[in-house]
Amino acid sequence: MIAHPPCTYLTCAGNKWFGSKYRERFPDRIRQMEDAVIFFMEFANSSILKIAIENPIGRMSSLYRKPDQIIQPWWFGHDARKATCLWLKNLPLLHLTCHPPVVPTIIRTRGNNTMSKWQVNCGHTNRTNRAHERSRTFPGIAEAMAEQWG
Repeated sequence: MIAHPPCTYLTCAGNKWFGSKYRERFPDRIRQMEDAVIFFMEFANSSILKIAIENPIGRMSSLYRKPDQIIQPWWFGHDARKATCLWLKNLPLLHLTCHPPVVPTIIRTRGNNTMSKWQVNCGHTNRTNRAHERSRTFPGIAEAMAEQWG
């Protein structure tokens, strides 16, 4: 099983929405996070022999355990930076498939932060489809999973 549980309430990227400043605006946020943790743990506790659970850096590293591996799309031929955690059961670590690895195009924002060009291209300025586009698995990563894990 390769599981991709929704990361909306698990990722570190959304931590600010749990603050007291936003409690009135998002009163169910804590319960939604708790439900997301339970859903994630259903995968982790499954009796399936081989399991990979994919999610960004977030709460599960402290609530469950550290991931077995953190991968990057540029290891697999994509011009992108997006740290992705893998919690594995009876599966080997993924090996990079792009030699040499791609150097991701990085853009510096007005606030002096950096982001991958793909983040800008997938709707950073247009919020309509941003979450959907950013949650996609890069094809090179999916291909590596299929080839290396069968």
